[in-house]
Amino acid sequence: ESEGGCSGCAYLQAQVAQLQQRVAQLEHENQRLRQLVERLQRILQVARATCLYYVKETGQVLANRSGVPRGKWAYSKGGYAVAVRILAVLNQGEG
Repeated sequence: ESEGGCSGCAYLQAQVAQLQQRVAQLEHENQRLRQLVERLQRILQVARATCLYYVKETGQVLANRSGVPRGKWAYSKGGYAVAVRILAVLNQGEG
């Protein structure tokens, strides 16, 4: 009986050790993924800020159609449209 109990105990101890190792691996992976998510959130924040700035700047050019060279106005119009579309994508799921 004692031999059977000991071998069963050793088996359970081995299983516990394997599970503890797996938990440690998953905790490490979880930490790595959290860092990745934080990095992506910072990148998205910078991208949003850049787009908002560009929308503001090009919006000022577009508001003053007279006195602005046609090429600059057209370039600003295209950039404004792109920045607005990018902002819409970046803001999906917000709120």
